[in-house]
Amino acid sequence: SVFGGPVETWNLVPQHRSVNRKINAQSSLLNRWDEFEKWTREQLGKKNGAPVKFTIKIKYATKNGCRPIGFEINASSKTGSGFEANFDNGPYGSFAVASSGSRPTKKQKT
Repeated sequence: SVFGGPVETWNLVPQHRSVNRKINAQSSLLNRWDEFEKWTREQLGKKNGAPVKFTIKIKYATKNGCRPIGFEINASSKTGSGFEANFDNGPYGSFAVASSGSRPTKKQKT
């Protein structure tokens, strides 16, 4: 685990292989799961960067669905920057085509 999670392997939700792995054909995509992990590591490494707060909404096609069709991430850190992304969890590799999200962005002060 990147963040020191449990040694045991847990599969809380099934992810298509393109969501949580670097794949050469998709290396130019900015909104891969590893980009979210990279942003989180950067925030935790900054002085006064922690805590990082995030919500991950797991989206299902139907009420009783077993395999998520996507993940919606909204994250922020104490430094004021944020990360938002939508990841498609398509079973046929539609991640590269259907995913949408944003690069790590700074929150607007109000």
